[in-house]
Amino acid sequence: MTSPAMTRVRLCAAVSALPLVLFTGATPAVAHPALPSTATPTAPRVVVGTPSAAGQTSTALCPAGTRVVGGGHYSTSFHYSDRGDIHDAVLANAPTRAGGGWVVRQLKGRSQALALCVPAKEAPRVAVGAARAAGRASKATCPTGTRVTGGGFLSNTFHRAAGGTIHDFVRTSSPDRSGGAWLAAQVRGKVRAVALCAPTRTAPRVVVGAAGAAGRTSKATCPTGTRVTGGGHYARTFPHDSSGPIHDAVSANTPSPAGDGWVARQLTGEARAVALCAPDGQAPTVAVGAAGAAGRASKATCPTGTRVAGGGHYSHSFPHRGGGPIHDYVRTSSPSGSGDGWIVRQLKGEVRALALCVRK
Repeated sequence: MTSPAMTRVRLCAAVSALPLVLFTGATPAVAHPALPSTATPTAPRVVVGTPSAAGQTSTALCPAGTRVVGGGHYSTSFHYSDRGDIHDAVLANAPTRAGGGWVVRQLKGRSQALALCVPAKEAPRVAVGAARAAGRASKATCPTGTRVTGGGFLSNTFHRAAGGTIHDFVRTSSPDRSGGAWLAAQVRGKVRAVALCAPTRTAPRVVVGAAGAAGRTSKATCPTGTRVTGGGHYARTFPHDSSGPIHDAVSANTPSPAGDGWVARQLTGEARAVALCAPDGQAPTVAVGAAGAAGRASKATCPTGTRVAGGGHYSHSFPHRGGGPIHDYVRTSSPSGSGDGWIVRQLKGEVRALALCVRK
């Protein structure tokens, strides 16, 4: 699918995109998913959910006999002000509680969920964490005998100004150090973590990178003989104005181009990358897309004979006001509707998609 056109209109109006249609070659947007590390995994099938109404939920449901292994978020409209302040956010990007699909939601705009589905016998289980106090991390702990393979988040409360400018952000969505859970945290509001959990014998190993200095990249490098299957981003600091506006964003959350780890970076704060690593013969390959022009989509296309199993984004430019508040947002990070790659898109800046690809 060609990149949908974006249209800027007046204060609080939306940037719009055409809806996705499954099986048309459409290029839509994981919360950073990872396949269970089995010897002969089935390549996931992509299912595209119905576009949501403004501020409502979209769910992509896996077909009978299959369950979710990952997914992503595609924005069909995204709100911001004439002067650039962001009035929208991704509030949900996670497996459904029952494991039968993927769910997404925005604060104001319209969105579309895309699910990666595999046979039920190969799929991970879902664990849901409790919503903690405002600004505190939620932890979704995997059942005994299982370890984390991916996850996502569901916001319970999200702070914004009366005029619309967001005062909150999902600052963490990541495996924990032990590999036994998925973590999610917002700057101010309450959020619930959702984990995908596979049997310990097949689950990937967790590797934690050193924290990057403010605005610098952190990389979690997989041990020799292993490659990356997924990962996440953990914020150590996340600058914001005392009056509320956010001065930071997640500008990279992606597999490394070489497939040897996971990379995370923030615009101004300190980030830590967390990688999920599996033996070479069981891990996906990485495909890297060209950087999209400002506000345009980038697509990382999987090689012939492979299909997408996950992916991430790497921002090349990210507009923000001189005083600090962000004027950009990663509005899409998702499998393509045809399953042949990963799509990312920012509201205004330049971004590059990276795909994790497995054999068909």
